[in-house]
Amino acid sequence: MISLHSLRVGDVLRRPKSRFIQHVGLYAGGGNVFANDPQKGEGLVPFAEFSQGQVVQVERTALPADLVARRLREKLATARPYSLLTNNCEHSVFDVLLGKASSPQLNTAVGGILLGVAAILIIRAK
Repeated sequence: MISLHSLRVGDVLRRPKSRFIQHVGLYAGGGNVFANDPQKGEGLVPFAEFSQGQVVQVERTALPADLVARRLREKLATARPYSLLTNNCEHSVFDVLLGKASSPQLNTAVGGILLGVAAILIIRAK
């Protein structure tokens, strides 16, 4: 288990959500994680609620903590509900960190689906 004392504001946190999907959050300080989930939408949750007793991976960011904190305040002031395709947990975290919503997991899944469909169409066309 990760120690809360070792976390820094702006650290990206990941924990398993299912076999192939990770839940992503952003450490906000004070034992809280900025997260986005289907039930609550964007907001702060205690680290224990985010981790759900699972091992959490930590990715350090190079952004200054004060910049992350300011962006988090702005994001929380306009918190949005969860949407798998347009505002999932990764979208929310990368919007704070990069100023642009992005979901690499979703992009990978959609790419895999498109490749599968293309393969089926090619096989059927032969």
